[in-house]
Amino acid sequence: MKKFLFKDQGLLFNLYIPFFCFGFIFLIMPIAATFQFDSDEGQEMVKAILYSQGFTLYGDIWSDQPPLFTFLLSHWFNVFGDSVFAARLLVLCFATLLIWSFAQILRLSLGTIPAIIGITLLMFSINFMRLSVSIMIGLPSLTLALVSLYFLFLYQYKNLAANNLKTYLAIFSGMAFGLSLQLKMYTIFLFPLILFYWLEQRKSQDLKTKFLGYYPAILWSFSFLGTFLIVGIALNSLDLQNFFQFHLTNSIKNAFPNENSFHDVLMMYLQGFDYVLLAILGVGKIWKSQESLAKLPLIWLILATVILLNHKPIWYHHYLLLSIPLVWLATYGMVAAIQTLQKDRWFAAFQKRKFSALFPIRYTAIALIFSLLALPIKLSFIGLQNQQFIQESKDHQEVLQHLVKYRDSTHWIFTDTPMYAAYAGINVPPEIATLSRKRIVSQEINNDFLKFLFTKYSPEQCLIEKLPELEPTLDNYLGKDYSKVRYKYKNYWAIHYVKND
Repeated sequence: MKKFLFKDQGLLFNLYIPFFCFGFIFLIMPIAATFQFDSDEGQEMVKAILYSQGFTLYGDIWSDQPPLFTFLLSHWFNVFGDSVFAARLLVLCFATLLIWSFAQILRLSLGTIPAIIGITLLMFSINFMRLSVSIMIGLPSLTLALVSLYFLFLYQYKNLAANNLKTYLAIFSGMAFGLSLQLKMYTIFLFPLILFYWLEQRKSQDLKTKFLGYYPAILWSFSFLGTFLIVGIALNSLDLQNFFQFHLTNSIKNAFPNENSFHDVLMMYLQGFDYVLLAILGVGKIWKSQESLAKLPLIWLILATVILLNHKPIWYHHYLLLSIPLVWLATYGMVAAIQTLQKDRWFAAFQKRKFSALFPIRYTAIALIFSLLALPIKLSFIGLQNQQFIQESKDHQEVLQHLVKYRDSTHWIFTDTPMYAAYAGINVPPEIATLSRKRIVSQEINNDFLKFLFTKYSPEQCLIEKLPELEPTLDNYLGKDYSKVRYKYKNYWAIHYVKND
């Protein structure tokens, strides 16, 4: 175990750091002033609101995602009210838990100062703060995956310190990973990472029987499967076809011919170029390390890169899959850089004019300086992006007022931007709680479906903002009985249909 500079590690990592990070993100991000950070926020809002009203997931409510976040958010609403602000605070709690677990992993493997450096790099990584307050399921899912890894790290270090098996930590890890998959299935790609961990554990254990060597891994597997199945049975989410087939079919990929996965992944790496420079140093450090756990971030990064290169479409929030292991490696690189610069050999090489020997030193210095200079630039970018969110929100609020004007006589609203429904307090038909371009291109939503929907619900209002291809169909169905108004703003437009009676 490392020797730490702070006397009370419990207070520092379990109270001060989480509290500071929560408060910092809360103050930096315009949680109350932003209409939506992402259009997916509205989908999660209306699913939770409908679920709390008694509509059933996968029965009444169409969803292509696991149920746990909807379940948690609906019960969160029962306590704090069904507001957008309350929902964002729930996600911020998940983000704080992610930072806490990541800091604990770095503390165990590298020490206190590197852990603080690592969480600082993570918080300033591209879009991390935005995703920390966006009502989306990716970050909560990764949070529990990191909690699962933290329990595995704790299992490793406690076993080394006490020389006995703390099997309850393996059970907690399996439970956390089962819950992670019930939030969003994409963390399933971390299975090879966990398999590598248990294989390395088996090699390091001096046990008389093979069964005892595999016993903790078996406990992990049973706790994972048990948790996953219990939640699945309780929330009716064991039909995995909904979560895999819809996202992985060729029709979905073919519907995005202009998307280039290689280009998108390359751009993600370029966005975090300062971390890439440090991560290269980190790879060199872990390559020489005798600790098997040091290889986990590199394996994670390779797995995530392979997955994304074979996935379409790639959205900005997928960057979290890369940024976490990149920051992890960059922290190793930061430690390696400081250790390299502390050595005296570079000065001797300089005196003897052995400039070729100075290349590692120069690279290290450049990587450090570049990373330090990037931090204020990133903070400025976050500020500019927040101003853009606030400015766009003013336009959204104007449109919202047109909807609210007819709220008392509106039972249902058809919209491709469900955040309007969440703010206005008007229900969206459960079948279109998730109304996305993916569903349109996959023919989940077609003319027959829309005809059925309008016949069943006869929505008093319709609002189209991000799916203009729906306008001709809506004109065909609504033209005679609805009045139509088009609102044009600086960055977008909206079409509003109101039933004449």
